[in-house]
Amino acid sequence: MRNGREAGFALIAVLWGLVLVGALAAAYLGESRHVVRVSENRNAELRARHTALAGLERAHNALERLHVLSLNAATRLDPVSQAHLTSVWNDLDRAFEEIARDCLRDACYEFRVRDVGTALNVNLASESQLRHLFLALDVDYREADIAAQSIADWIDADDVHRARGAEREYYLGLPFSYEPRNGPITDLSELRRVRGLSGQLYDLAAPHLSVEGDGRINLNAAPEPVLAAVPGLGPEALRVVLDGRRRGVLLSNVFELSVRLGPDAQARLQDRVSEFMQVAVFLPRQIEVISTGRSAGRGIATEIRAVYVRSGERVALLKRSRSYP
Repeated sequence: MRNGREAGFALIAVLWGLVLVGALAAAYLGESRHVVRVSENRNAELRARHTALAGLERAHNALERLHVLSLNAATRLDPVSQAHLTSVWNDLDRAFEEIARDCLRDACYEFRVRDVGTALNVNLASESQLRHLFLALDVDYREADIAAQSIADWIDADDVHRARGAEREYYLGLPFSYEPRNGPITDLSELRRVRGLSGQLYDLAAPHLSVEGDGRINLNAAPEPVLAAVPGLGPEALRVVLDGRRRGVLLSNVFELSVRLGPDAQARLQDRVSEFMQVAVFLPRQIEVISTGRSAGRGIATEIRAVYVRSGERVALLKRSRSYP
């Protein structure tokens, strides 16, 4: 009888052993599958990232070739070629449309090109420039003034608020208090925290604002609200620039603009011509390329942004950052 009990206990022990071994095997198999999935996702992410980088290189190479062609002596002496290049530089997205998408084995890239000078750099804009931009968006004067002065207060280093602005004391008095930046902002969405810019006004203005660029505005490419921020560019000059653009007539210098204006508009431009020349350009100086790489099958995407600057005989990389679309 005792031998039978011992045999039964042994059998139960063996069965429990088998259950334990099975459980361990299942756990190991599950972990192995998880590791494989993580590894596959990581590989897909790397493919997407490197494909996005390939898109950037393709765009950079095209910009370099276009820049070299623009510097060519024969091209610069030929008015027809010069006019064509001016048109291409001021519509880069369309010019690069045929090369903006491609696939490399199991991953594809797509890039977009934007002239940084088509938006107003909020960190470098004057209070007056910001106000004119808001007014061009049909914002009433008081609201535009509050927003412009509050942005200037948010960015400047002191705690002395402008007449309609806001500084540290104002923000600390809010139900959910915080402190102003007191320095340049790096993410445009931060403007939502500035007095007067929460909600609708931010949504209206954000497409025309940027944290990139050197403060120059491209007269041949910037939209009307951004053009309104150019010193000396009154209503008549704005109309001349925009009408000419619609007819395919682009400007090369301030003289070409001045001769198209009436006496009053010419005098207004002349009075502020030095400020105008510091802000206005007629070709892109800095170009932003946004390249998105997607890994086939897994839906993993990586977005990389790069800003290039035309400098001397090169189109040089100024900065690069990564985000997730």
